[in-house]
Amino acid sequence: MTADMSVKNPNIASFKFNPGTTILYYYGSEIGQANNPAGNAQAKKTMQMYLTINLYIEADSSTPGKLQHLTNDLSSGEMSLNSYTVLNGRVNVLNIFKKNIEIKMNCTMTVVISSTMSLKDMQCTSEVKL
Repeated sequence: MTADMSVKNPNIASFKFNPGTTILYYYGSEIGQANNPAGNAQAKKTMQMYLTINLYIEADSSTPGKLQHLTNDLSSGEMSLNSYTVLNGRVNVLNIFKKNIEIKMNCTMTVVISSTMSLKDMQCTSEVKL
């Protein structure tokens, strides 16, 4: 599965970040993972990245509720997923002030299961630690 991920930097300082990880969840179970490349989001710009998410879905008879969720989602044509991304990096203001920061992003999305595999709804919350 491929995903389009953007790092929007509204600040006056550039943000250089290390490789990170995005994890995809389906009703609390981890079903996929992507390695985010390192990058540099320039000040007041948005950096776009394309990720390949490796999916690993297996049947688990010990959790019949999850199988019921999957059956319901497949019949409705929509699937609810969550993702979690962590990016660690450094903010650089005019090569004078440098500060390490960590960004955590949680997203909830509804994927339309069809030939388009499009997003119907996506809501994200982020947390920045200095």
